[in-house]
Amino acid sequence: MLDLDNFKEVNDQYGHAAGDALIIAVATALSGNSRETDEVARLGGDEFAVLLPESNLAEAESHAEKLLRAIAAVVVEGAGQGITVAASCGVAGFSSDDGQCADDLLINADLALYQAKESGRGCVRVFHTDSGLHEKVTARLMWSERIREALDHDGFVLHAKPVIELKTDAIAFYELAIRLRAPGGILIPAAVFLYTAERFGMAIDIDEWVTGQAITLLEQTKTQPPLALGINISSASLQGDRFLQFLQSHLAATSFPPELLIFELTEAVAMANLQRARQFGQGLAKLGCRLALDDFGAAFGSFYYLKHLPVDLLKIAGEYVRGLGTADDPADRLIIEAVVKLAKGLGTLVVAEFVGDLETRQELLAMGVTLGQGAFLGPSRDVHDIPALQP
Repeated sequence: MLDLDNFKEVNDQYGHAAGDALIIAVATALSGNSRETDEVARLGGDEFAVLLPESNLAEAESHAEKLLRAIAAVVVEGAGQGITVAASCGVAGFSSDDGQCADDLLINADLALYQAKESGRGCVRVFHTDSGLHEKVTARLMWSERIREALDHDGFVLHAKPVIELKTDAIAFYELAIRLRAPGGILIPAAVFLYTAERFGMAIDIDEWVTGQAITLLEQTKTQPPLALGINISSASLQGDRFLQFLQSHLAATSFPPELLIFELTEAVAMANLQRARQFGQGLAKLGCRLALDDFGAAFGSFYYLKHLPVDLLKIAGEYVRGLGTADDPADRLIIEAVVKLAKGLGTLVVAEFVGDLETRQELLAMGVTLGQGAFLGPSRDVHDIPALQP
């Protein structure tokens, strides 16, 4: 498995057209430097995989180093100058009698790739069962089994965190978050298991589960005015039409306004495939649902994404909000004021995340931010403990 190093900076500095040209050039280099017996694939974003069915581990490592040199030699034009990129690579071996399935092999190669990144990037690392990575593989497989079990036997719990109107304390909407129920009553947050869910192709199943729960809640509750619900969406749901078709079929039998469903994409997810994110946003708009861009301002290309996505809400990255009331950082203040001014011109709502104290809240109000979220404004709670979300 190969992953380009710091590819995000290419998109941010030179634009997505240059990034696309670089992906195509890298794919050409990989194909041109592989044998007829090899299989070369793009897994997504800036990640590639090469299957070497007629090589031993030493030959595969040597071939991987050759591929990294080929990638380093790639040059594309952008902003009047040549753009180059380096890559990291993880190698894992398999045989017909070692009991591995395809997922095992991908995880091993992925772990070796992670080790290459940790070692300074631009290098090759080989997976060995005695390298300390084997325990991580076992843990990944255990988590995948837990996730599948939770999906099949109602093992997830839904929590909700309020987004409030800073001036009145009224709740504007709730952002939903999934938890995995573990033995002993422990609830495990999504950040712990979502990566494994994505690797094993279960992220879209989780998105559909949360969305289905949200639709049920909205259909059963009759608050006035009606409360909207925010749902975090993984990159898996942007691929193909499966999720939008799921959403369309489930909305067909409902009576509430579809704008009460707000789907949140992080900038990182949107950045990985802007075209798919744009199509996803357009699909939501056709269904009457809303799109929120989370962690806005975290990437250099934030305004580029905003130009090309049909966004209804902007959630300002927490790093700009934290400490507003205690630290005199003019850059944070100027960025927030610029986002507010931009959002007003576009008719887009703005939400400040990680509001941690009263002084920060007052600062945000003074800058024109009307909506906020954070532990100070209201904790995350089980949806069954929130009166407004009860039938």
